[in-house]
Amino acid sequence: MKQRSNDFLTKDFIKNAGLSFYQIPSGKTLNDVLYYNSFTNGLEELLRYADRNSMAHGREVRLPFLQHHLVEFVFSLPAHFKIRNGYTKWILRQSMNRKLPDKIAWQTSKIGFEPPQQKWMKEPGFQDKIVTAKKLLVQEKILNASVLDKKNQPHDAYAADGFDWRILVAKKLLFP
Repeated sequence: MKQRSNDFLTKDFIKNAGLSFYQIPSGKTLNDVLYYNSFTNGLEELLRYADRNSMAHGREVRLPFLQHHLVEFVFSLPAHFKIRNGYTKWILRQSMNRKLPDKIAWQTSKIGFEPPQQKWMKEPGFQDKIVTAKKLLVQEKILNASVLDKKNQPHDAYAADGFDWRILVAKKLLFP
């Protein structure tokens, strides 16, 4: 897990934030991991994003796959109905086989809405904001001073190593 392996965060911050934030799912089955991602870590954050984005753009968002009867049914299914032959959501794809073209039902290249984050981060003004954010978070004893020695790295929105973006967002959330 990236949070555990990076050396940016101070030990005091990790202690105060709570070790549960850094927990790794302990389950051995697919359902254990799905349960962890649905109810322990992740879903609440995704729902908050959906809510904020819908309000910000005056759109109603519906999440039909979160209907509790459907969720309970999916949890009752064996793993081979969920992932098979390299496809996630296998039973959903199979159920849409006759209703959707294969190009849509069986596509694997789905991505979310990605902002031009890497382009923004290359802008000098943005680079200055990242440096300012790092300095403030070091001063507040959230980040280790070693983060100041690391060169800013522009990454795409879904890059696992997008620490500079996370640092900037953390500064905005904690110190608006």
